[in-house]
This record gives sequence, structure tokens and C-alpha cells, in this order.
Amino acid sequence: MDEWKRQGLLSKDWDPQAFVSTVSHGVREGVWQHSHIVDLAPHSRFVRFIIQARTIFLSEFKKYEDLFPDIHAEGLFVGTIMHSLDHALMDWN
Repeated sequence: MDEWKRQGLLSKDWDPQAFVSTVSHGVREGVWQHSHIVDLAPHSRFVRFIIQARTIFLSEFKKYEDLFPDIHAEGLFVGTIMHSLDHALMDWN
């Protein structure tokens, strides 16, 4: 971690316990399904995009799921597509 701090990847006062606490909180609280997300689609281009992207992603994943044993398709979508979009939107806004 000291090397990461030296390179500027972590702030000098970065506290690893803060990261552990954040992850632990997420695990305790869980990620809830947003089953009524389609209700927002008429009002949000982003929601419409996510719904369409998720449909395509899950369909494509199904074709190759035998190559991904023990991988949860929804978790992979959230951890890759949604996470990347989260960072992109943070940057844009």
C-alpha cells in the first residue's frame, strides 16, 4: 500500500479499515432488486438504456454460460456494466 500511496493511487491518509467497513456494510445491507425499475423508463433515457443493455447481456451470457461455471449473470452485469456506467456518470456529472 505504501507504493500505491507514493504513486498517488491512494491518499497519504488512506485508511484500509474505511474500505473494509464500506464493503462490510454493503454485504450486510445487500443489493435489493428494483423490480419496478421499468416504471422509470418513460422518464429516463438512462433507465431505458440499462433495461435494454441488461436484456442483451443476459441473453448473450446464456449462450456461453457453460464457459463461466459458478458465475452469476446478474452479478457479472452489475459488477461490470453497471459499475463502469457508475464511474462514467460520476465523471460526466
